[in-house]
Amino acid sequence: MLSPKVMSMTPINFITEIIDKNPIGNQTPKSPMRPPLVYIEDHTGAQEKSLFSKFNLEVKALYGIKQHGMTPLNLNAQLSYGIIDRLSLLVSAEKQWSLFNIDGSKWYANSTLLGGGMAYVWWKEEGQCFDVRLQVLSTIGTTDFKSTVFDIATIWYGTPSKRRLVPLVGFGLRHDKSHTTNVRDWTGVYAMLGIRF
Repeated sequence: MLSPKVMSMTPINFITEIIDKNPIGNQTPKSPMRPPLVYIEDHTGAQEKSLFSKFNLEVKALYGIKQHGMTPLNLNAQLSYGIIDRLSLLVSAEKQWSLFNIDGSKWYANSTLLGGGMAYVWWKEEGQCFDVRLQVLSTIGTTDFKSTVFDIATIWYGTPSKRRLVPLVGFGLRHDKSHTTNVRDWTGVYAMLGIRF
């Protein structure tokens, strides 16, 4: 049963009385929800490092056997890029000194070759590996001895965990197709020694 006080109140006074006894402003506000933390990792440095590690530079000297009075001596600079784990693309620049000794007459011709090819690692263990390489090079510019070179070689080199200077040695078979009058083709084996970055 309603009390006389409540019965004497107008509707507006009744509502005001309820609000005064249950003040909304005194309620403890809930803690605002914090948005979840989002961590954005920057992989730029790792990607650059990974890309850089795919490149290798080699500098090596090649010495071939004498054939048809010609002995080749070459200095080669080669850049390789690993497209997959064991397969690489090659770009080579080479300086060749061809030493001639024909019928007692001695002379030499120097030429510059440019070309490329592919390399495949066929044996690999921790710290070292062997690969096989196929290349085609051709002389560029003005030279006394013009030729096209077809080359296959196998090379051993070190593979340290850190990118440092490592040695390399190898052997190859090369066919030097002459485009110069009175100079025969040269086909023979050669040895190489160099360094790899």
